[in-house]
Amino acid sequence: MTKHALISASFLLFGFVILFFSLRSSSVDLLQEPTAHDQQPLAKLFSGDVLPGNPLYALRMVSDRARLMTARSSQQKKRTYLEYSKARFHTAQTLLERNELMLASSTLAKGLIYVGKAVGIEEGVENDAPHNTDDIHAMDSILREYHVTLLRIKPLYRDADRVFLDQLLSYEESLQNSVQSFISRE
Repeated sequence: MTKHALISASFLLFGFVILFFSLRSSSVDLLQEPTAHDQQPLAKLFSGDVLPGNPLYALRMVSDRARLMTARSSQQKKRTYLEYSKARFHTAQTLLERNELMLASSTLAKGLIYVGKAVGIEEGVENDAPHNTDDIHAMDSILREYHVTLLRIKPLYRDADRVFLDQLLSYEESLQNSVQSFISRE
């Protein structure tokens, strides 16, 4: 067996092990009839209801990566980034309700990175080319939600952790400035 084949086989085996334990630990009983809430065992995975810490979360990340890699155009990729950013925002809200502050802040950071990638794609549009106003306003709306949430949760953190939130706020404000420049060009 070649080294490449051995590596491929080990990754495949690792994937099956993750899938096995994920399905085993899920709350869905595969022998029961599916209900309206759970039409299939992995329904929660693709609906975005899986939170960090759940074994299925890794599969959700893999499916997200696959969707990004198969996006046909930069516009489709930008919209996918915005969709992911919204999903991360809602995940962070759920984590905040559960008082999981560190997971919430890292989830907010990932969501802001997704918005940043969408803004980067929009910045790549030539100045004389028309910008997609729906996408720009979606970016603006998402960033406003992030800003309010970051300001709301900042007092909940210790001083050392607030530095991270200050960095997130600074990054969010720079993204907001870029989006406002797009809006002013309309």
